[in-house]
Amino acid sequence: MTEERKIEQSEEEWESLSYELAPLYKRWFATFLDVFLLVLFSLALYGLVSYVTNNVTAYVQTAERRAALREESFLYVDDSLITVAFEGEEQVVEKAQLSEHIDRFYLDFLKEDDLFSEYQERKSRETDGQGRNLFVQDGDVYIESTDFTPQVFIDFYVQEVEEHCIGLLASQAEYNQLTRTIVTTSIVELGLCFACGDFFAFLFFPLVLKRGRRTVGMYLFKISVVSSDALNPRGKALAGRMLLQFFVLFLLSLFTFFLPVLVSLTMMHLSKRKQSFLDYMTGTYVVDTRKQEIYLDYDEYERKKGMRREIVSQSHFGSKLS
Repeated sequence: MTEERKIEQSEEEWESLSYELAPLYKRWFATFLDVFLLVLFSLALYGLVSYVTNNVTAYVQTAERRAALREESFLYVDDSLITVAFEGEEQVVEKAQLSEHIDRFYLDFLKEDDLFSEYQERKSRETDGQGRNLFVQDGDVYIESTDFTPQVFIDFYVQEVEEHCIGLLASQAEYNQLTRTIVTTSIVELGLCFACGDFFAFLFFPLVLKRGRRTVGMYLFKISVVSSDALNPRGKALAGRMLLQFFVLFLLSLFTFFLPVLVSLTMMHLSKRKQSFLDYMTGTYVVDTRKQEIYLDYDEYERKKGMRREIVSQSHFGSKLS
């Protein structure tokens, strides 16, 4: 006899099983705790994965070559951007160092006269708040005027580095390719680690705490997930919740200004049965189980109902004897 047939035969008895919907505040706190656990696990795993990656020969060679290009560009000192590397120096020294390194970037690294001429053109147009020129012409180049404090020139050089030099360095073919490799590797690692964190927080624990498919947060706040037949959700529903959560609520939200998250929260607060997007799509409900337990399947429900009847009957029989 199939399970569906059993349910039909015991319909009146089955309808007596009901649960209270979980209070929203419990769901919020449980979610915050689970997301914190997800982030903590993901970042710890990312640190471990990054440590391993940083010792892979191909990655080490890529990172070392990019570091060498940075030094050759004169925009970096000990892998620190010159605007940061010289920040602690006296203003006169900082100004001179910035000016020298920018000149060498254009003349010795890029070796393009047109770009250096554009840099000189920007110098010729730079003025203070009163319209006075910061630089005066000296042959084919512009040099600093003596009428201003070092900080005025430092501000100009920092702006030059941030708005022009960094972009020109990034546009160099070899440097661009090396940077893309390093950045792509980090993004892939981070994505995989967060996927593992999502699996750990929202699939691993519900598989371990399978009665009610509870996460750690749900376990602590005594709330559970049930299917539409008031039984423990099956594995497919659990996997569906986790996949929808990762690909829709997490990944898609990154590209849609968290619209799926807002839709899900709106559904959870305003829908009649307080179903979030995940609940609605998988046919599940989040319920309060402080005083009740979730039945794993219909057979367990029948068995435990039968045991309670037997205990009640024995109790009545004993009272009659007394």
